Amino acid sequence: MTQKLLTFNRVDVLVIDPWNELEDMRPKHLSETEYIGRSLKQIRHFARRNNIATFIVAHPTKMRKKKEKSDVTDSQELLNQYAVPTLYDITGSANWFNKADNGLVVYRDWERNVNTLYIQKVKYRQYGKPGQVEFEFNKSNSLFTETHITEEEWYQYEQENTGIF
Repeated sequence: MTQKLLTFNRVDVLVIDPWNELEDMRPKHLSETEYIGRSLKQIRHFARRNNIATFIVAHPTKMRKKKEKSDVTDSQELLNQYAVPTLYDITGSANWFNKADNGLVVYRDWERNVNTLYIQKVKYRQYGKPGQVEFEFNKSNSLFTETHITEEEWYQYEQENTGIF
């Protein structure tokens, strides 16, 4: 069935969003970690065999707080009290980091009203390198546009706010 679809309809990109909708299909004899590991392997093989770029949207488990709740006094600080998640924070398994060719994390900074795309893993150097890009949402055209900030400003911000880099 899948091969027929691929033959008659050119498929270049597959997006699985959200991953947790597939978890109901996990066989009872497999742990969540085993299921995720096997599933990611099957998806990777399928994508490579058929030359399809594949993106899996998976959400983090409970997000880590930046600071203790008792330290938060300003209501604005309450909005941005969570640390930037990593691929290891995705529900279910470290396999999200271990088996990914590329690992991206999107984080919304409510305080500054910007979204940051963190490139946390790039398996093959010819395709890029870890880093980050900041975007602002443009309400007039409903598009995200890249903000312009120097690398030094990024590094300082990252050191102060995330502890990742």
